[in-house]
Amino acid sequence: MTTALHRRKRQRVLSGALAAVTAATAFTLGTAPAEAASGCTTLYDGHSGNSHVCKTWYATGGYYKGSWSIGVTTSYTYVQLYKDGSTSNASGSRGSYSHVKHFYLRACSSFGGCGGWW
Repeated sequence: MTTALHRRKRQRVLSGALAAVTAATAFTLGTAPAEAASGCTTLYDGHSGNSHVCKTWYATGGYYKGSWSIGVTTSYTYVQLYKDGSTSNASGSRGSYSHVKHFYLRACSSFGGCGGWW
């Protein structure tokens, strides 16, 4: 009888320890992704064109690093990149950036004008 009682106590202690470890792991893993993010949207060029774009970003000590990609884009539309005060036209359909405080994308029309930054 004493052996069975000890066995049940040991099972309860192990079950409680397992539950505590599981809860601690879930809390730790749940907070880690808050620094990393990604998103996709359709940007409009201010006329009738648009471009589907995606970007990822990860915060590292006040700076960001990540990647960007351009999907379906209508004719006469191109994408511009903004990195810490410098604007350039995207060359290719994907790229990456690192050690920047600000990174944005926008769609522009070959006929003139651009949409808002994202």
